Amino acid sequence: VLVGAERCKTPQPFVAHPNEGNGILLIQGAHDNLLGTLDLGLNFPFNHYGPDRDYNIRLEGTGTSRNLITAGYFGSSSAFEVPVLLPAGLGGVALLDGAQSNIVGHEHGELANRFLAWNGPGILLDSSSGNTIYGNYMTGVNILSGVVGIDIRNGSKNNQIGKPGARHRINRGFDDSLFIQFGNEIGIC
Repeated sequence: VLVGAERCKTPQPFVAHPNEGNGILLIQGAHDNLLGTLDLGLNFPFNHYGPDRDYNIRLEGTGTSRNLITAGYFGSSSAFEVPVLLPAGLGGVALLDGAQSNIVGHEHGELANRFLAWNGPGILLDSSSGNTIYGNYMTGVNILSGVVGIDIRNGSKNNQIGKPGARHRINRGFDDSLFIQFGNEIGIC
């Protein structure tokens, strides 16, 4: 369980040092991990993900499953009253090459992930299936060319985007809010 982590920062204001790759990498069958918290009312114990070179969180490979990503602040610093935008180079969360049955988000607003700034997709599903993405806030403060809220591609199928009582909140004029290939379920009523 990773809770209350602030990475990629130094004590000096507005200075960030990115990882030279991914912030968190779960590969080769990593499963049943909680990145965040399930406890309500703990004074917002969000994890803060900053300017990693690649993705803030990358889940990759067959067997990389049943991981839960919740209560994360993507692309900002919590050290200041006004957030400092610190987007990752390729995107926020990537589920790649067979990652399956993972959950990104939460039905309780206090435990939802908040995507404030990113390059590329906020959430990428690439050749992955059976994942659930719901209840995330995606504000897209740094609207850059090519920024997508959720991108589903390359044979990804049977993914669920949204569920009753836990819809996504996506705003701020993306190039595309959702880029989706066939075979995925969007907007459960």
